[in-house]
Amino acid sequence: MNIELVRMNAAAMSDATLGVNAQIDALPLDVSLVTGLPDVRPPHVVRVLNQADHNIEVREADDESQYPVIVVCARSDFSGAGQVFSGVDDDEGDISLVYVTRSAFDATNFRTTDYTLRAIRKAVHAYLLASNTRDVNGQRNGIAIKSAKRKTIGHAQGAFMGGQAAGVLKITYAIRTLIL
Repeated sequence: MNIELVRMNAAAMSDATLGVNAQIDALPLDVSLVTGLPDVRPPHVVRVLNQADHNIEVREADDESQYPVIVVCARSDFSGAGQVFSGVDDDEGDISLVYVTRSAFDATNFRTTDYTLRAIRKAVHAYLLASNTRDVNGQRNGIAIKSAKRKTIGHAQGAFMGGQAAGVLKITYAIRTLIL
């Protein structure tokens, strides 16, 4: 289950039409109270890494051009009912989408992170949860996303794989697995 959910979320981030970079391009920007000018649009995500397909290693030696990065990873065990009678098994589990930058956390990075987290959330919805895409993109290898039951979204400050974990979107998915 972890493999499929991680890959579905990575695909959502990487999609050219609905993914995070397309959502960044479509974001409305706020106006600074100091300068009176619109905020600068966040840079596009350079790489999307996931723990099912990549040996995730963002090295400190990587230069600024290798960032920002989104790392998609499973963050919990899946849990559900102990006995299954119907041929389907319903579970819940968490996936984290971590926004990693190279720079230290400052006011510019705060704005960039906030806008990018919004774009990540919009990409997940557009690619995996919207009624017109869920049946195609929200299923893989007998695993289907039923819903996103909870989400936590916010800034983070700390070293993460050679960069700075600037923000995290954690989603608790309800999934259905065909077990027959």
